[in-house]
Amino acid sequence: MRPLCICGTSLIAKLCHPPIQKPKQIFYSHRHGRLASHLDFVHNNAMPTLLIKLNNAPIDEVAEIYDLLESNHIDFYETDSGRWGISVAGFWLRDDAQVPLAKQLLDDYQQQRSERVREENKGNTDSFMRRLFRQPAMVFIYLLGILIVFYITISPFLVFFISK
Repeated sequence: MRPLCICGTSLIAKLCHPPIQKPKQIFYSHRHGRLASHLDFVHNNAMPTLLIKLNNAPIDEVAEIYDLLESNHIDFYETDSGRWGISVAGFWLRDDAQVPLAKQLLDDYQQQRSERVREENKGNTDSFMRRLFRQPAMVFIYLLGILIVFYITISPFLVFFISK
């Protein structure tokens, strides 16, 4: 509790006793099993390191990375992108000594995932010719729409050049 200020005005009281700093960010500490705050890092003089950004990442990939870090006892925490989606969602490492190990684990995981997803999607690519034979009416409608937009865009210039 703050001591009472006996200075007469509120301006002097604010100068004598600045407001208590509130934590900027609350998150769950995986290593310590408790809620921690941004101020814990300020007091420990440790700066967290961003391991990977999670903006627009699929949920299954985020869960797999989470399990990977947990199973290898990496000290990390997760932030979200916030209410408006403008903050950095990601996994942050507290200990700089674990950064090389975590990056190596993540590189290996991403290599395995890219190979797995490539195998799952093999043969599912859709080319123009394939789509033309499967859905000729839809392709015709799209091409007609493109030509109409192109004509509307170019017609003022054609009228100008043709009239002279």
